[in-house]
Amino acid sequence: MTTTLEPSAALTPGVYRGVPAEKYHAINAVSATFLKRFLLDTPAHAKAMIDGKLKEESSAMSKGTALHAALLEPEIFAATYAIGPEVRRNSGEWKDFVAANPDKECLKPSENEDILGMRDSLWADPYCAKAIRACDQRELTIIWIDEATGITCKARIDLYSTRSKMLLDVKTTGDLSRFDRTAFDQGYDIQICHYCNALTAAGMTAKTAGFLCSEQTAPWLPEIYQPSGEMLAGGFDLITRAMLCVKDCHLSGNWPGYRTDNKARRLDVPPHRRTTTLDRGIFNV
Repeated sequence: MTTTLEPSAALTPGVYRGVPAEKYHAINAVSATFLKRFLLDTPAHAKAMIDGKLKEESSAMSKGTALHAALLEPEIFAATYAIGPEVRRNSGEWKDFVAANPDKECLKPSENEDILGMRDSLWADPYCAKAIRACDQRELTIIWIDEATGITCKARIDLYSTRSKMLLDVKTTGDLSRFDRTAFDQGYDIQICHYCNALTAAGMTAKTAGFLCSEQTAPWLPEIYQPSGEMLAGGFDLITRAMLCVKDCHLSGNWPGYRTDNKARRLDVPPHRRTTTLDRGIFNV
């Protein structure tokens, strides 16, 4: 059963629907983004994020956030975003538009075209549209206590089917042909496994999990990717070990950065070194 999240119940384990994004982000708990920072950057980066000292959302993520709203919460998209002029963001005209819409997220017409193009391409694709329609639960907030560490965790599930137990995470990408590399570079294996852990903790379970993707520019090609067993096994293992390290950081107050000793780091020629004019045979030297 899902309920509406009240401020007084912000850290009570359970499944909640209708939680505004800003309220979800304000919940002090371990999220998929935190774990990706912890594992792919450093514990120091993760600590800076939860302390509010590190910006969490990039411009690419902003486009993804807008697609989430347009696809999953169209009424919120209409109420949240304002379409401004097609000018540079540092221009006076743009700054005047932003000032006139202080409670809105401002988009250029070209940005809005891409967002609506991604949304429409997902709905126009029969395979993607069927998967979306099968998911009767959208934007679910789940809060739980990690059994191994006692640490409070949170997750925001994009799409879930209570009938088929299918979990879908909405993603945008610049190039679908390189999505396998993008997925690992961005820690999507960690993210999808964190969401699976959330559903398991809530007694809901994910029998299948996948990424509902669209390219960010025309023709906004759509696709669904299902992580392999190897990918999931690796993600679960990383999270299990990371949570133990997160607990150590909490207890010790030490959130290390890149340095592991008191020695200077060696700077060497990288495996794929640069090519200079001297290497290209332009000069006979």
